[in-house]
Formats: sequence, C-alpha cells, structure tokens
Amino acid sequence: LECFSQLDASLEPIEMRDLGRARDILIAYNEAEFDIVDCCVMAIAELLNITRIATFDRRDFSIFQPRHCDYLELLHKRRATHRVAPTLSACLRVFVIQ
Repeated sequence: LECFSQLDASLEPIEMRDLGRARDILIAYNEAEFDIVDCCVMAIAELLNITRIATFDRRDFSIFQPRHCDYLELLHKRRATHRVAPTLSACLRVFVIQ
C-alpha cells in the first residue's frame, strides 16, 4: 500500500452498477475464466471511459472487448502514475489509467 502514497492518484470505489457490469462480463467471457477483480476493473474502465490499463494480468485484458473503445491499451506498470481504480485485492496488481 505504501506505493500508492507515492502516486498522484485517486481511488475509485466499486458501486452496485459496477458489480452488475462485472457480472455481465463474467458471463460473456465465461470460457476465458476471468476473475471478479479483473471484471470490476473492466467495468470501471468502461464507466470512466478509461482506455489505458497497467496490469500484470495481460491475458485477460487483451481478450476483453470494452464497450467504449476498440481495445484497452496495456501499459507497463511504471507508467501507472495518474489515476488508480482499485477493486478488492486489485489495488495491489491492477491500475486503471485515465
């Protein structure tokens, strides 16, 4: 958690609408076996029109087709310095960049 204090970032909470969209993503990508944390990040990225993601889980985010853009640009973790959207334990491994 200490790394977050060094970022110029804000935290995005998970709302019920995000969980609904995360459920829809889980169902749509059932074969890919996404986890709920990644699906919540995907839902928040759509809601906030975020197109750049820094993540260690490149497979899931490479497969996912967001509603708001053609694809999510996957960045190296060192570029995660603007906006952080944590979801559950995702705050330690996934950053959503605005």
